Amino acid sequence: MIRAGRGGYAVQRFHFDLTDGHTIIPDDEGVEADDFTDVLTQAEAALREMRTDGELESLGRDWKLVIRTGADTVLITIPVV
Repeated sequence: MIRAGRGGYAVQRFHFDLTDGHTIIPDDEGVEADDFTDVLTQAEAALREMRTDGELESLGRDWKLVIRTGADTVLITIPVV
């Protein structure tokens, strides 16, 4: 289902997966965002929260956050550390 977001644009669902290139921790739920800027803001907030909660401490230097669309198109990869 696509719904209108702020400004009348279609809201899309994006997913934040964690990967080290071998192992993938998928984000099956995802988040809704109005545009790429909005999804980047949400990704940065998610990384800050995971750092604060200590969720990233056990991950090595090779881990990255992959932002993908619901159709599995990778938009950007962000280093976690």
